[in-house]
Formats: sequence, structure tokens, C-alpha cells
Amino acid sequence: MKSKTAEILLVEDSLGDIELVREALSEFSFQTNLHSITNGANALDFLSKRPPYQDVPRPHIIILDLNIPIMDGRKLLKKIKSIDDLQSIPIIVLSTSDNESDIDMVYKYNANCYITKPIDFKEFVHVIKALHDFWFRIVRLPSY
Repeated sequence: MKSKTAEILLVEDSLGDIELVREALSEFSFQTNLHSITNGANALDFLSKRPPYQDVPRPHIIILDLNIPIMDGRKLLKKIKSIDDLQSIPIIVLSTSDNESDIDMVYKYNANCYITKPIDFKEFVHVIKALHDFWFRIVRLPSY
């Protein structure tokens, strides 16, 4: 990754979970900008750089909850992966659902991975750290 700052778009409607991700990311020395959006329609506006998001950076990864308002995560995932300019952004689904049909569906729509959200705070931090290490230390992401 050429940029020294990891740009992450978190699409999550739970303010508590947003704070957990923010807190977990703050424990790393690696510079991270977390952009949180609470519904699918605004996330699509963010990714498309429509006002008021015209000046936001392109995210290196998207962390997506499935159960979000206005446009749920399933529809948002399908939409993102159908837009040529957005297809290459890795999407990590982080959801409380462990429903096999949800898991099958997100891979059908080309999500990069599916993680069931841990309930325990220490386990949640461990998952965020593992995601961070994998996507920003091990994987080579495209330059935009």
C-alpha cells in the first residue's frame, strides 16, 4: 500500500459497534482513518463521491454490516460489486448473523470475507487487529 494512512469505510448502524471498531483501531501504531456511515444509501453516496462526500478519500477496504437501514448490506454489496470503478475495493462482511444463507449470498456477490461479529470485547479487538494486520500488513492492495 503506497499510502501511509489506511482508509477504512465502516458501514454500520450500531453506534456501539462503531466505537468498538474505533477503539480497537486506536490500539495500533499504524495510521488509520475510519469513516463510518450508518446506512447503505449514504455509503453508496460516499463511495460515489456525491455531496456531501465529494472530497472523501477512496477507502482501501470496506467493513460492512448486513443489517443496516435504508439499503441493507446485502443490496449494498451487490450494488458495489456491480460498479466497475468500485469492484476492486475489498469488502469484509462483519455481521452478527451466522445464517448459512447470508454467508453463501455474500460470497456469491463477491465479498472478500465473512466474519461473525464477536460479542466479547477482547475477541472483537482481536478480530479487528487480525483484519488490520492482514489487509494492511500482509496483503498488497491496488493503488488508486
